[in-house]
Amino acid sequence: MAVLETILWKKILCRTGASDLIGDNRLVSAGVSNLWTSYMSNSLAVCMNKYALQIIEDPNIRKVHELALQVSEHNVKQIARIFQEIRFPVPDGFNENDVNLNAPRLFTDHYHLFYLHVLTIHGLSGYSLALTVSESPQVRQFNIDAYTLTVDLYNKTLELMQNLGIYDHFPQIPTPDTFEYAEKQSYLAGWIGEQRPLNVMEITSIYANLRKSIMLKTLAIGFSQTAESQEVRAHMARTIDLAAKHIELWSGVLHDDYLDSAVTYDTHVTDSQIAPFSDKLMMVHGGFLIAAAMTYYGTGMATGMRRDLAPHYAACIARDAKVAEDGMNILIKNHWYEQPPQAANRKALSKPD
Repeated sequence: MAVLETILWKKILCRTGASDLIGDNRLVSAGVSNLWTSYMSNSLAVCMNKYALQIIEDPNIRKVHELALQVSEHNVKQIARIFQEIRFPVPDGFNENDVNLNAPRLFTDHYHLFYLHVLTIHGLSGYSLALTVSESPQVRQFNIDAYTLTVDLYNKTLELMQNLGIYDHFPQIPTPDTFEYAEKQSYLAGWIGEQRPLNVMEITSIYANLRKSIMLKTLAIGFSQTAESQEVRAHMARTIDLAAKHIELWSGVLHDDYLDSAVTYDTHVTDSQIAPFSDKLMMVHGGFLIAAAMTYYGTGMATGMRRDLAPHYAACIARDAKVAEDGMNILIKNHWYEQPPQAANRKALSKPD
């Protein structure tokens, strides 16, 4: 394992916390319930990083994945301890049965780094949101620590990609001479009338979502050729088509304003057909990413001011929702869906025996 590089890392990874959760251990707050998602995603990340460390050759990329593995394992242990303290069942999550460490290389070193970089972005969004609904001091501290460690991982992946010359910069725009106020209703026009160029907020949202679709497409390509079940392979093929459609759409919107689109990673998948991961892990992972994409598209819709952008975002969300629903049906059918905590069924409880 990599040697921890900072005092901050040592302090956080050695933290155990005090028993300062909510008094009634049988009542679970929304903040504690959010730990369920963190446990699932971190146990999945342990599997992904353990496999990556079996095949990555670049020493610097290996180092950042070693740190990522340490963080994921630490988070899994911390969440399990919190659940045990409040007598809450620890999720099954993912374990050694969901990863084949003897599987040959499926993705290139550069894709593994790109994948990890995008996943840190998802992590930062998740931990910051979880913090805002956490009431317990211990749960808040967990989310703060997890966010802090993820910031460090984000910086490390970004800087390494830049040093390797593989970081794809956001499109650049000319520096304005001064601030301006919008003077015409045409500022909102999209399909009809005078259409203005994209503003910097719109460019940022489009490009960020484009990168995530590129990461998902490459991951689904690898999953589609290694899944054991033909049903899972077919679903991954649908995911590839979904991501490709969105890549084409948003690249076209950027190109219409003579802006660069993001570099794809389609060629970073080998021809291996030996699965590094279980079908369950692949299906859940794809579902996580599609669900996250709908959230990001919703944010893009809220910040986009040109009228033509909202219908694009709405269409993307609708397509994502359809594929996500089909994926959920496969998970439930195969008993792979570990459902999150839910409210008591009061109607059922009130029925006489």
